[in-house]
Amino acid sequence: MKVSPLGLSLAVAAASAPLASSEGCYPAHVAGTDYKAGDKVSFNSTNYQCIWGYETVCKETAPTGGISAAWSNAGACSGTASVPPPPPPTAKPTPPLWEKTGCPAAYAAGTEYPDGTTVSHNGIVYKCRGFGSGSNWCGKDGYEPGVDLNWGMAWEQLGSCSGQIAPTASPTVPANAPGCPAQYDPEAEYAPGEMTAIGVMVYECKPAWPLSQYCNVYAPDNEQGGPLGWNKIGGCDGTIAP
Repeated sequence: MKVSPLGLSLAVAAASAPLASSEGCYPAHVAGTDYKAGDKVSFNSTNYQCIWGYETVCKETAPTGGISAAWSNAGACSGTASVPPPPPPTAKPTPPLWEKTGCPAAYAAGTEYPDGTTVSHNGIVYKCRGFGSGSNWCGKDGYEPGVDLNWGMAWEQLGSCSGQIAPTASPTVPANAPGCPAQYDPEAEYAPGEMTAIGVMVYECKPAWPLSQYCNVYAPDNEQGGPLGWNKIGGCDGTIAP
């Protein structure tokens, strides 16, 4: 039996056309929606399904018919499909409370944080990882703790917190406290193991490198950087006798 060219063309077209969907039309595509892989939409009376790996394209570009890199053609449709409601969002678990009471200072974007600095952000405490040389990514763009993709390269999560850390009480000076070394001078160069005082509180420049280098970077009472380079020794009374 001979097949006419017209009949052959119709057969090919019928074979290549997408099958009609028996589910009805899914909700219309809405530009800007965060579509996930597998999400179904309709466009011009045709159902489409977002392909894995192209979610961003699915969000920005509507299906236009034919072959699409982001949307697979699921067939012509009519009427309205029965779409189950989306599952309720899963609450992100809250980590246990960290070792101290209250939250440290809040994270501030663009701040240069010394190695070991603790901050709070959205009720979670983070510690700046650092590299032991004073250079880190904690204050750089793209490392917002708990938010940006690579935050874990700059910050260590310590736990959750609530409220504020109580301010440090004034030091109690014993009756037999030793005399005080020279008061801290921000212009001076301090050697490992050297003592200084702020008021009646004595501090020692940490004796081991590389931490001792922070003695000439941060004052002993600097909330963030002081503990990196200084040991708090205790209270003193008067001055050390010559």
